Amino acid sequence: MDNVIELDLDKILTKSLTELIKDICQYTDSVFKEWSQYTDYGIGLLYFNNQEVKIYWEDFSNILSFEFKSKIDAEIFLKKIIMA
Repeated sequence: MDNVIELDLDKILTKSLTELIKDICQYTDSVFKEWSQYTDYGIGLLYFNNQEVKIYWEDFSNILSFEFKSKIDAEIFLKKIIMA
C-alpha cells in the first residue's frame, strides 16, 4: 500500500517502542494519542495533519507500521522522519 510506512526496528531500535513512537511524533509534529503493547504485537494511534494514523507492531519481523488515510500525508511524514 502506498499509504503505509514500515520501519525495520532491527536497524533503529535503541529504546522502548513507546519512547521511539513519542520521538517520531516529536520529529514529525504529530500528536501521540495512545499505545498498547503486548507480548508479540502492539497497536496505537497518533494524529498527523489533523488525521488519525494507525500504528502497528509485530514481534515477528519486528516492523513498526504507520497507516495513513492518504499517500500525500504518508510521504510528508516519511520526509520528516528522514530529515530528523
